[in-house]
Amino acid sequence: MSPLTLVAMSLAFVVVQLDVTIVNVALQRIGVSFASSVAGLQWVVNAYTIAFASLILSAGALGDRIGAKRVFIVGFALFTAASSLALLMAAWTLQRIGAAILVPCSLALLSHTYRNAGERAKAVGIWAGGAGVALAAGPVIGGALIDSIGWRSISSLSTCQLAPRASGSPTAMQAIPKRRTVRSSHRVKCLR
Repeated sequence: MSPLTLVAMSLAFVVVQLDVTIVNVALQRIGVSFASSVAGLQWVVNAYTIAFASLILSAGALGDRIGAKRVFIVGFALFTAASSLALLMAAWTLQRIGAAILVPCSLALLSHTYRNAGERAKAVGIWAGGAGVALAAGPVIGGALIDSIGWRSISSLSTCQLAPRASGSPTAMQAIPKRRTVRSSHRVKCLR
């Protein structure tokens, strides 16, 4: 059992879930700052959600095909880089793309690390439990940040958390056993 891998993958998922809820708490202040209409604010949320929802399954399949560890690292890099970009909606969209890549691969990496069914079930339970706590804590943490520092503080939250350091650490990545990637002879056929 590799507790470092479990901590790293769980923290990565926690950061994604915190970001989902914190953005919603910040909408009112973002609207005031940009003198935005409700429609404009809806696109902040839509850009965030559409990028994540549309790519999560493809990213999981890509991780199966070329290696979950490799794809996880790319997703994590995108997610972290987007936290420091200046353009709000573009950055959050890029962040959701990174999140869509990193979430399914973090689960796959847990599956690769924990071969025993009982240990794997416990690891997945901790991983999912951490995400559930993050979903519940996101509005509280976001509200406190927005109220004390301002809504712009939520953009830097991901880079300031422990997860970027733990999830991207070489030690955590080395703890994940090597696994063959799925090779498929199936070709995608286009309908005409």
